[in-house]
Amino acid sequence: MGNLAIPTIFLFIVAIAQMGEVTKHHVVIRQGFQGNNKYFIVCKGFPKAGTSGISKRETAKEAALLNAQMIAKEIFNETVDPVRNGLVKKFDVFDEYAIVYYVIEKKNLRKRLRKSESKKR
Repeated sequence: MGNLAIPTIFLFIVAIAQMGEVTKHHVVIRQGFQGNNKYFIVCKGFPKAGTSGISKRETAKEAALLNAQMIAKEIFNETVDPVRNGLVKKFDVFDEYAIVYYVIEKKNLRKRLRKSESKKR
């Protein structure tokens, strides 16, 4: 694993733990390919418990972004770096969660699915 992988995984686990009973089905809103080179993920993130104001909004946005990146990491093989190949198109922030619109872009992305994912898509 790279230097950023362990902290990222840890933050993702913390975000999931803070969500309690929220599952992946509650987090992912939409996802799919846009051609052969782009994959979009629209998902939610929930704020850190006990936060308010700007901190509440920012922790929800961070959780949404980490969720999108972890989802992408599960879908694509090691040739795709969800951070370097990904881009936040926008955030929508609500009282209790944030939504990120995230796009992974890489040449021949459709061919870079993990073997277990290629059967699903």
